Amino acid sequence: AVNHSAVTINNTLFNTNRATATAGSSTASSATALAEGGALYIDASGSLTIGSDSSFSGNYVISSTTVAALGTGSSTAQGGAIYATGSSGSTTTLAIEGISFSGNFAVSASTTDGSTVGGTANGGAIFADHYVALTVESSGYSASSFSGNYTATFSTSPCGNGGAIYVAANASLIIQRGTHATPIDSAVFSGNGISGSTTTTVNGGAIYNAGTSTISNAEFTSNKVTANGGAIANVQGVLTVHGSIFG
Repeated sequence: AVNHSAVTINNTLFNTNRATATAGSSTASSATALAEGGALYIDASGSLTIGSDSSFSGNYVISSTTVAALGTGSSTAQGGAIYATGSSGSTTTLAIEGISFSGNFAVSASTTDGSTVGGTANGGAIFADHYVALTVESSGYSASSFSGNYTATFSTSPCGNGGAIYVAANASLIIQRGTHATPIDSAVFSGNGISGSTTTTVNGGAIYNAGTSTISNAEFTSNKVTANGGAIANVQGVLTVHGSIFG
């Protein structure tokens, strides 16, 4: 966890790390489970820069609830690789510079006996919560890449958003070429929102934006969802895109 501190990470591999949460009730009451940040959790007013030659692969968060008849519950999983949050007046900054995210995922599973249970999974690779400033850049000859990241929910009221990145309200995302990068893509998003051959993400195969996002010189290919925005879902957010490829 990064808490009220400045951290720089280079030449580091994060593979198959996980955060899990379970909750249950055998009576007619409620149960809530929340899992965040499979590899890294960044708290209010922290600062994290992750440089080139680093990668995140197969990291995940899983949240599950089991509720008895007439009970209520919810299960939420956010940020398969990275979860970041800030606070009003104390912005958390997260900088991604030419690194790769592959096969990271957030999964929410809820079971019930005759009751309504909600399940939400957001940000298969990165969840940028309130008051987070997220920057994704290329570095040298390397674009940042996001491939095969996804969200999945198993409940009576499923909701999975942002196969690769989720940008919450009052958060921001800038995708751009790095200062010293050669003229290549800033970031490449490919095959997000999909687990194997199954499309699992509901909204925003690559990016779900509820905040303010500016995307430049990025490439989006073969990202998929079951509902809205195969590449990007913009829901009550501000989105600007230029010089990018959607193929």
